[in-house]
Amino acid sequence: MAHNNNSSFQHFIEDASFQQWVLFPDAENTLYWKDHYHSHPEQQKAMDEARNFILSLRFKEDRPDSEVIERSLAQALEIIKTKESAIPIRKIKSKTRIPAFWWAAAALLPILFSVWFIVSNKSFDKELAEGNSGPAQTTTSILPGTDRATLTLADGSVVILDTADQESIMGQQNVKLISANGQITYRATAQALKGVEMQFNKIVTPRGGQYKIELQDGTMVWLNAASSLRYPVAFNSNQREVELEGEGYFEVAHNAAKPFIVKLTDGTQVTVLGTHFNINSYADENAVKTTLLQGSVMIAQGGQQKKLRPGDQAVTGQDKFNVVHLANTDQIVAWKNGYFSFNDDNLESIMRQLSRWYNVEIAFPQGVPDVLFSGELDRNLKLEELLEVFSTMKINYQIENRKLTITP
Repeated sequence: MAHNNNSSFQHFIEDASFQQWVLFPDAENTLYWKDHYHSHPEQQKAMDEARNFILSLRFKEDRPDSEVIERSLAQALEIIKTKESAIPIRKIKSKTRIPAFWWAAAALLPILFSVWFIVSNKSFDKELAEGNSGPAQTTTSILPGTDRATLTLADGSVVILDTADQESIMGQQNVKLISANGQITYRATAQALKGVEMQFNKIVTPRGGQYKIELQDGTMVWLNAASSLRYPVAFNSNQREVELEGEGYFEVAHNAAKPFIVKLTDGTQVTVLGTHFNINSYADENAVKTTLLQGSVMIAQGGQQKKLRPGDQAVTGQDKFNVVHLANTDQIVAWKNGYFSFNDDNLESIMRQLSRWYNVEIAFPQGVPDVLFSGELDRNLKLEELLEVFSTMKINYQIENRKLTITP
């Protein structure tokens, strides 16, 4: 296929032959496009950008047909045209601004594909010089977190939930415990719990882990990485009380006769009857944030009480007790739904999230770059894939063992 010297980014995006080479390289199309790339240096920038854009698409099928590819690309281009000014991924705090070039498009697309930001920072020239005919490969892999946790039973015994079988964690206090698919479930009837002494379990997720718990009353709790929840095996008193460290999302089973209470290490107490809310209480964050998605909760801290309505976020800490209303709570529970979500977040706060999820140490030997980010990233990416997004925006990184060093 012939190409004029004014071929643009969009021209290559819409070129079926170019699409096939990027997604399904073989000896013939690689030879053609390698020759074209070196013969037309004025088109190299457009080709680099087009290739990175195509590689950012995720399709349901392993090998989608040309119609699906073209339709998906057309939709993605349309989203960029309408959303690029509204959802920039990068904003510089200084007066100098660098144009954004990736967007939080995944939630806006239909079922054909999701645009997650796997951006290759290599040019064609570099890859071809290295003899690569396909997408760039990473040489060092730090995998994302997985469903894993430890459960301490009332008798002090410890169960590793990512390896435990169902039979090894059954039979506490007439309560049946089931562990499967990243979730532990407590099952018991009210009749079976009459006269039973209250006993407690504690589940702990490590850095690089997450887990889901269904408590005996039907309340669902999602635990983020580096978090813990202490709770009764069965709720057989006049209130349901649990203790949280780290971050958890709660969907509380309604029971007007038994309030559900979450106690935090800083003295904050969240009281509910039945509702959905998220609590972020990591020790390395500068405040505890309780965000209400549905229902109502009462926040008590330091002798003060405030009632939240859906969309409210209580920010508590030393000499701090504020309530703000959020227009969109999706960012708050993004971790539960499998992605990172940033909204004008600074690099240091983003790296704290990555540190917990990928179990890495973060260092800023030259200080923290003064930039803000917005957008979404899949939590299932390898760390190196995710960091490529930041490297394309002039944020440099180096990984040695499990230490991630960030420099401007």
